[in-house]
Amino acid sequence: MHTRQVSRPYTEEVVLAVSLELATARWKEDKAVKAISEIPGVGLLTDAATVARMV
Repeated sequence: MHTRQVSRPYTEEVVLAVSLELATARWKEDKAVKAISEIPGVGLLTDAATVARMV
């Protein structure tokens, strides 16, 4: 099986996006928040994803 190497910023961006999706799903299930901005760490995740795209 052949695996393809991807650039580190792209890999980190995918990991951040998946982490954000999982966090969003968990918080929605708990009905603990009404808006995604209320999820702890979302600002940090979105900022990191933005920086990863710029690199």
